[in-house]
Amino acid sequence: MTVASLLRLGFMADFLSKPILIGYTNGIALTIIAGQLGKLLGITTMKTRFFPEVWQILTNLGDEAHGWRVEQLAGHGIRHEIVCNHGGKGRPVKEIIERYGSTNAVFIDDLAVHHGSVAKHAPEVWRLHMVAEPRLASAIPPAPDAHARIDEWPAACQWILDRFEGKA
Repeated sequence: MTVASLLRLGFMADFLSKPILIGYTNGIALTIIAGQLGKLLGITTMKTRFFPEVWQILTNLGDEAHGWRVEQLAGHGIRHEIVCNHGGKGRPVKEIIERYGSTNAVFIDDLAVHHGSVAKHAPEVWRLHMVAEPRLASAIPPAPDAHARIDEWPAACQWILDRFEGKA
């Protein structure tokens, strides 16, 4: 940390964390929107935990980092289950889907290797390749195992909603 401070690398935290936090915030917005759709459309909806029940944060941090990651996200109002793992995300995604009995799921990640892992272990999952940081997006090729590559949250939110509404 001292070396990073001396080299003035503090901006790197913003470089990586801001797009991620924007993504989580948009996910929370989807949760709120889904909860209000019935009122907006004037229809009766079932009171279910549509997004909160399946919304998981899968991170390639070790278990030793779990506590501070939960605390970090909670400081931004993001309170969802955090699942830590190392390596491919396909097996953990499959386990999460099986645990909740989900019939429709969307996986969002910026690394092609994770899309390949999810395609192998949970091929039924919709896979969105997203690099929300504009400075990186142009340098990263589309993930071949993703269903789509969208790097802006408004378009990504619509793509995700379309999957949950069966418009795909």
